[in-house]
Amino acid sequence: MQALWIVCLLAAATCVVESRRPVLRAAPTAVTTGNYVVVLRRNTTTEALRRLLSKASQYANDNRVHRYVETVAKALTLKLSLYSLEVLRRWPEVDYIEEEHMAYGTQSGQIPWHLDRIDQRSRTPNYFYQPIATGAGVDVYIVDTSLVPRPTMTAIYAGYDAVDVYLNLSRSDQRRGLDCHGHGTHVASLCGGKTYGSAKGVTLLSLRGLNCTGNAPWSVVLDALDYVARTVPQRGRKAIVSMSLGGGYFQAMNDAVQNLYSLGIPVIVAAGNEWWDACSRSPASSPYAITVGGTRSGDGVYVNTNYGSCVTILSPGQNVLGADYMCINCSKYLSGTSMATPIVSGVAAMLIQREPSLTPAALKAKLVATATVGAIDFSGLPVQYRNVTPNKLVYIPGPCGGVVNALGKGYISSPKFPDPYPGNISCLWIITGVTTESAVQLNVTFVNLEAPSDTLKVCSQPSCSGSNLLATLTGNLGSTSLLYMASNVSSFWMLLQINSTNSGNRTGFTASYITGQ
Repeated sequence: MQALWIVCLLAAATCVVESRRPVLRAAPTAVTTGNYVVVLRRNTTTEALRRLLSKASQYANDNRVHRYVETVAKALTLKLSLYSLEVLRRWPEVDYIEEEHMAYGTQSGQIPWHLDRIDQRSRTPNYFYQPIATGAGVDVYIVDTSLVPRPTMTAIYAGYDAVDVYLNLSRSDQRRGLDCHGHGTHVASLCGGKTYGSAKGVTLLSLRGLNCTGNAPWSVVLDALDYVARTVPQRGRKAIVSMSLGGGYFQAMNDAVQNLYSLGIPVIVAAGNEWWDACSRSPASSPYAITVGGTRSGDGVYVNTNYGSCVTILSPGQNVLGADYMCINCSKYLSGTSMATPIVSGVAAMLIQREPSLTPAALKAKLVATATVGAIDFSGLPVQYRNVTPNKLVYIPGPCGGVVNALGKGYISSPKFPDPYPGNISCLWIITGVTTESAVQLNVTFVNLEAPSDTLKVCSQPSCSGSNLLATLTGNLGSTSLLYMASNVSSFWMLLQINSTNSGNRTGFTASYITGQ
């Protein structure tokens, strides 16, 4: 509720009641900057904003406006005395004023397990990753510490360094979008890196919104988002914002997320690493964001992940391998919902590639609807949060074939299993042994194919003819155990040939394998 400011004009024997806009204070534990973010009403014109910039600077302690944004929101950042704060609260153009505090990267300190997990329903590894899309044609804006370019990433500097602008550095001292911390490079590699990324065909656009120590005032992050809001229409491409950062509740940041949402730009954010309710954090608490919690290998929850009803989906976040900014071929393991977030951003990009008409709301619904349900062990969560935190693990359909290095044992299945497989596909799995003398044992454990058009062929050689053809399976065999052994050969060849226009309710197949000497 708005407060009322009562001014009594005794000489005129009248009282004038003026409306004061609310001041949103930072939490007692927050690290404040000494500034206030003055958020103007949404209908404030650009011309009015320009006039207010000059007027507001007269009330600032240092006679200047530190930052202002005008696209993602209309807001200015100033250092205000208590008197100036009260004056600005009564301006009719002001919606609210918020005490600024710091935002932080949400980081805690061989086929990557995080990729192996998200393209299959089962937690049993199958040691390869081949999703049904790449994210090609989609821009992902990484708002972070920026990145160091890598030949394994289709990444470009977005052309704006909000930290350089905030610090007002001379050109010789500017970073100009170069990562000096490492968080952003690792994060970007998990979204669009050719080795570690979930969507290997996306275009990454790096925006430096966090400084060399991995934090920044909220106004810097707002400035970066303002640049995104201006740039996306100019590029004319589908776009996502990925933010592996967060801090205490900050209304202006949540409003910025909502405004990007209204512009048709999905925003995917980290839930945070405080082992606390994500609804107390920004931007994780925004209902317009896609908020990502973290898991660990084996489908437990990441030890520090935030949780609760504001979480949308969970994703691998503990001991995640990604690129290191220290050298071109360096890599390192990091943990945090910062790592979980770009993985989901990549999956979102692939869904948009396949369905370009997806709105932010439809994308959020699609991620939730396709997620693997009930796979995560929530026994470690506080009891009161186990039922309100969604037990949904991010999922992208796949794989459709590939080379499986069978170093021990593993599991494969048809695309989208246990959901119906798509029509008009041809998938070839090559299950290789450790050496050319390895024995490979294959056990087909479930078959449900459209007969007679859709077949699963098991072969000992790529020709799949004559004695090399070990079996041709079709129809609904249900749960089964069909064992095949290949000795003194380098591989099994499994060819799933699907010719139907639509598989209907057919779910495909599952199989396990084991190799030995």
